[in-house]
Amino acid sequence: MPPTENQVKLAISQVLSMPSAYNSPLSVLDFRINEKGIITGRFRDASRPRVFSFEIADDGITFSPFVPGRLDSLDIEEWEKFSEGYSFRLDAIRKNRTDKPKCKDGVSYPCGKSCISLKKQCKTNAKDPVSTQKKKQLKAVISEFKASDKTEKIETSKAKTSKSKIKVPDIEEPIEIGESTEPLVTPKINSPKKGFQSNEYTDEGKLMHYPLRDVAATKDLSGRDDEIAKAVDLIKQSGRNWIPVFVREVKPYEYEVVGNHLVHAAAKKAGLDRIWTINVDSDPNTLKQIELLTKGG
Repeated sequence: MPPTENQVKLAISQVLSMPSAYNSPLSVLDFRINEKGIITGRFRDASRPRVFSFEIADDGITFSPFVPGRLDSLDIEEWEKFSEGYSFRLDAIRKNRTDKPKCKDGVSYPCGKSCISLKKQCKTNAKDPVSTQKKKQLKAVISEFKASDKTEKIETSKAKTSKSKIKVPDIEEPIEIGESTEPLVTPKINSPKKGFQSNEYTDEGKLMHYPLRDVAATKDLSGRDDEIAKAVDLIKQSGRNWIPVFVREVKPYEYEVVGNHLVHAAAKKAGLDRIWTINVDSDPNTLKQIELLTKGG
């Protein structure tokens, strides 16, 4: 099965967020692929409303603050205001973030392991084994996608003077992170040897570090206050939950606890920003297995 548009976005985001490139979690908003396999588009910083344009080619990765046609130049205040238009889930109440960006607010942005001026363009072409492998995998994904997808996201025309506007697709909720010393866990992209299987691009069965605010539970834990209090103390001592919570995805980037509810309750009371989880499917047999093996907790 060929990769979907969202799977391609994931592959692109993994390349763009490498330490040698943007060096921070991000969400790809849209992309285009020309006849030479060059990928262009826009991405948004996962922790704050900032939009960038990017290009991924054989000779390197280039990105810079995206300036829409209605702006004559990169005015920082106007750019910030414009970027807020890409806010996700506008109907949701969003809390003020407490994490601090690595680069100086309103002045610079990540370019590899350094910060550069917002008015400059970042271009990287890392050739270390990890970066080379990720770019090679992306190229394979793009090759499969181009061969099967005929949507407007692919620029097949050879005309270079087109003035058509980029259509902004429906935007998905990105993974938001807090300040953490642990690496971001993202699904692994495998090399497509025998075609793409859907489970290569899902979180099912994998240990994932999700934002706690995206994980909800409905189970009544009345009468277990003492257990929760003891668990809270232990979690605060280690700074993390060592026992993962079993969850299932009910909406894009929204998860429901289906096992180890006590761990989830303790993690919330301990004030964790993120929680270690194992994402499972919604098959009734799977849910029964988890309920039995976690003794309903």
